[in-house]
Amino acid sequence: MSLGVRVYSEAAETEFVLYAGGWTDVSVIHPGIDEPASEYVELEDVEEFGSVLDRVVGLLA
Repeated sequence: MSLGVRVYSEAAETEFVLYAGGWTDVSVIHPGIDEPASEYVELEDVEEFGSVLDRVVGLLA
């Protein structure tokens, strides 16, 4: 089971996929760049996903 979230801004977009197994995949796509920046994050608990979400969404500003 997984949950996907996309967040858009004028500067970029990001996609999160949170898996029930305790990890998340994160991709950030900036206009004009061919390859997205991707990251795999193992989570200790669900609250840690909030920190990942805040950090990556902060990059979109």
